[in-house]
Amino acid sequence: MKKLAIAFSALAIGTVTASAADIAPRYTKAPVAAPVPVATWTGCYVGANLGWVGGDDNLFTHPGPPSAFFGQNFNPSPNAHSYTPHDSGVTGGGQIGCNYQTGSWVFGVEGDINASSLRERSFATYPDIIQTLPAATTWSAHTEAVSKDMDWYSTIRGRLGFAVTPAWMIYATGGVAFAHFNTALDYASLTAGFHLVGANSTTRTGWAAGAGTEWMFSPNWSVKAEYLFLDFGTTGLVAPNIAGGPGDPRTWIMDTRLREHIARVGINYKFGWGGPVVAKY
Repeated sequence: MKKLAIAFSALAIGTVTASAADIAPRYTKAPVAAPVPVATWTGCYVGANLGWVGGDDNLFTHPGPPSAFFGQNFNPSPNAHSYTPHDSGVTGGGQIGCNYQTGSWVFGVEGDINASSLRERSFATYPDIIQTLPAATTWSAHTEAVSKDMDWYSTIRGRLGFAVTPAWMIYATGGVAFAHFNTALDYASLTAGFHLVGANSTTRTGWAAGAGTEWMFSPNWSVKAEYLFLDFGTTGLVAPNIAGGPGDPRTWIMDTRLREHIARVGINYKFGWGGPVVAKY
């Protein structure tokens, strides 16, 4: 009996071993590595900006054409004045644009519209001088107040950028600019009996140029800092004598050279067709 039990045990072990050999081996696949997103500037975006605006304007005042009051011998030189207030204000607004990246180069276009608190004021007191040959007669002082405001401005610009790293770009920018200005002049003689006042409200077209840098801190978000110079040429106004009667020919003129500096920071949200590029393995 003992020998019979040993024989049965050996037979059972052999059967189990053979069955295990017939089972196909199972393999576990290694986990697939997640694709690595690579930053790209390609895409469209919207954003907001906030910053500083400063005027680099020249406000030049001078007498109008010779009149019966001033006479042909009127000497305008002592009465012509130049002002450069260099005041500043706050600017803020929004922008929208699109970029296309090829290699390290980024080509884009951007438009923005912004409010401005820029208000420039100058006030001075001068002597009135009339040239009466052969001597000059000096009246008592006159006062002169000049001002220039920029309410809003807008630009449409191209951008040419270079990606120093995948997430950091530097760029140059330039294009057309629009802005609304208010200018005013108040010229009053204390004793000569005239008070010349004029104002002008105008929307001007000019050009914009500048440079900036932008950093993409996530696939959809970036922050930027940029400088813009805006030039709108020269606008003028004529100030008639509000103290004179109908047809009074006396006028004063102010020509304002409009140049503005913008330094601002902004944030952009990128959306649409320019999602992150997936690296292939």
